[in-house]
Amino acid sequence: MKWVPRKLHPGLRWALGLKPGDMINDCSGFNVVIARVDPEVYHTKNGWYIHDVIFTNEHGGCCSLRNCGVSPPLSVADIEKYKRQFYNCYKVGGGWHFKTDKDPVWVNLSSGKPICDELGRSIFRSKNE
Repeated sequence: MKWVPRKLHPGLRWALGLKPGDMINDCSGFNVVIARVDPEVYHTKNGWYIHDVIFTNEHGGCCSLRNCGVSPPLSVADIEKYKRQFYNCYKVGGGWHFKTDKDPVWVNLSSGKPICDELGRSIFRSKNE
């Protein structure tokens, strides 16, 4: 099995070293526990190549290394900083057409209440997410 050239995705080796039970920061902006790691491969005349890694989290959600911006787990402070920037940008700009004044993450952020536990996992996630 060959790797896609490093310049295309420098985190590929890191991602393939992760296993169920490890934590990542997924596209939700919160840390999640990995339930499954699936490399995606494609075939060319030169052989098989690993080009992406799909993570399934403990809630059943999936994120792609290449498309979702998966990273190592972030600190609570970094998660809150990211979420504030995100909500301030979209609240002011009106993007994505959602009302931040009714979003529980924004309500807690704006009132100084926590949005995640000490490991950076969302406190708003249900068992079915």
